[in-house]
Amino acid sequence: MIFLILLLILSGGISIQCFGLKDVMIERVSHRHSLLTNDCKRDLFALIQSLDGAFEFWGWKILDSSTKLQSGILILSDDMGKFDECINTQNMERNISGKYCLGGMILKNNTKMYNLLNVKKLHKEKAKAVTASSYVPTSLSWAGCLPSSCTSEDFEDLFNAIIEPIVPEISLTFNENTCSIKDENSEFSMGAIIAIIFFAGIFCIMILETCYDIYCRRISKEPVQFYIAFSMYTNSSKLFKMTQNSNQLECLNGLKFYSMIWVVLGHTYALALTFPSANFIDIFHWADSLHSMLLVSGTLAVDTFFVVGGTLVSYMYMQAMEKKIKFNILIYYLHRYIRLTPALGALAFVTATIYPYLGSGPLWSNVRINQEFCQENWWSTILYIQNYASIPKLCLGHGWYLAVDMQLYLVSPFILYPLRKYPRPTILGLLVIICIITGANFAMAWINHYSAILSNIYNANTNYMTDFYLKTHVRAGPWIFGIIIGYVIFEMKQGRLHFRPHKILNIFLWIWCIAALLICIFIGHHSLRTPEYSEWGNSLHIAFVRHIWSIGICWIMVACIFGYGGPIGWFLSFPVYQVFNKFAYSIYLLHYMYITLWYSTLRTSIYFSDMMMGYFFWGNMCFTCLLTYFWVLAFESPVIILEKILLGSLMKR
Repeated sequence: MIFLILLLILSGGISIQCFGLKDVMIERVSHRHSLLTNDCKRDLFALIQSLDGAFEFWGWKILDSSTKLQSGILILSDDMGKFDECINTQNMERNISGKYCLGGMILKNNTKMYNLLNVKKLHKEKAKAVTASSYVPTSLSWAGCLPSSCTSEDFEDLFNAIIEPIVPEISLTFNENTCSIKDENSEFSMGAIIAIIFFAGIFCIMILETCYDIYCRRISKEPVQFYIAFSMYTNSSKLFKMTQNSNQLECLNGLKFYSMIWVVLGHTYALALTFPSANFIDIFHWADSLHSMLLVSGTLAVDTFFVVGGTLVSYMYMQAMEKKIKFNILIYYLHRYIRLTPALGALAFVTATIYPYLGSGPLWSNVRINQEFCQENWWSTILYIQNYASIPKLCLGHGWYLAVDMQLYLVSPFILYPLRKYPRPTILGLLVIICIITGANFAMAWINHYSAILSNIYNANTNYMTDFYLKTHVRAGPWIFGIIIGYVIFEMKQGRLHFRPHKILNIFLWIWCIAALLICIFIGHHSLRTPEYSEWGNSLHIAFVRHIWSIGICWIMVACIFGYGGPIGWFLSFPVYQVFNKFAYSIYLLHYMYITLWYSTLRTSIYFSDMMMGYFFWGNMCFTCLLTYFWVLAFESPVIILEKILLGSLMKR
């Protein structure tokens, strides 16, 4: 059987003799001035002996695990070698094991990439636009497997000695962070042990309090509320309970539901672009299609959340003031912090401690990087300042939204009080602020040449995310629109403000709204599919599109709440959205980390297509929802109950 496998290897043209690997190894091992480390030389010599002398299959496994000149290279097909074969290869007698490193095959000039792209007859300008700052790779993945005693520098020295004489335009780079060996996470760190004990303790409390809750119900005894705060029985019944209340803004639940779907779908696509692809060149054709904008414009879903968030803050404040509830700014801030932080802090704790122990793979360095960022910057995450304090090393990168939301929440009392006392001048002032934000965003986009599209394939400005996209002063516009419309909705519900559009006017407003939203989604298509940069086009897009989108969302809320929404209002107001809304926060927290974890375990490159991404999305969504259910029971529902018990008297004052 062994000789049959060997025959297949040799007949496939991947003999080490074909690539001169054996000769290169001998030359590097024996050369006095070789850059290889001594330990690596020793083990490579043993590997050479295993190939030449009595046949030892472990040496062939190490060589077989490395990347060869793969099929599909002309469509930019990445190859990640054989991760498991490499790290599982061992020679117990010599104490040698395999070490896997995922490096990059660098094309030394873009002419080579230009020629590759032209294979598919892409537009000449697109091929020329490939640069190191674009999302198009100027390198392909190259996996190497050598004895574990070899460093990443040894990998570079050895594999470049093989490749460069054959193809001078190519060089290989390796980094120790992308290398893996078997059982490198076999021993738990102290932080991981503490985390396991903590989460095991939470789980035990949930089990005990659930048993107590069920026991009390069986004997018809009223349980002590403090002792059922973690009860999965009571909390589950509350989570799946749907209510009808005239004060509810039901359509907001629907908006949040579909926005969350859009966010998860967008992240499924976006993260796929950062991982090795089996057909990267096809992404150009995908970008050429108009429907790609439905995914690329998914960042607008975040602006919907800002509008809805601002609306709820404003509406609930006005409602409380109408009921003569005394406003306590300390309780106002404390309530928000207690509501959000336990679930967020627990996830940061997981990421900083046990995240790397949850799997392995060629791309596991992404997980290790997330761990390092959280070990270093967890504090800025739970203080909600990471979008300013921890750039670019964000712990829970998607948590930037929570930082912006919290910072705006801290400012809200200084807007809401004058809004209630002096509504007209305050609204005028808020509109002036929106105009200032619009002008400032235009100027920053013009000066820094920011792209209108975050996931621009050709002109990816690496500073756009860290210096612009995450900043509160940049993203405040939609939230301010929400504050204004929340006040308007409250006043209309109180009968102090009247707006009853004629049927024709209502139809006109809906046509305008739908047209505006569609324009916001698709107007960036030119920027996505062409390499030419337009200062006017990109700057105007960045300055106005999010605000126009926000105005459209505001009209949807007003129309649906007051009965002018027709089938759209009916569709967005299903009671079942109430249930989803109770899970939305934890879905947002968990989905990104799960997608990263899942992609990082892949052993082969991703085939990019809408069908495949849809398949990935539904798997990610279903598994995230399952995790979310237990996360909410552990870190959200109990906190709400305990807050009412411990701070209830203060909150009623």
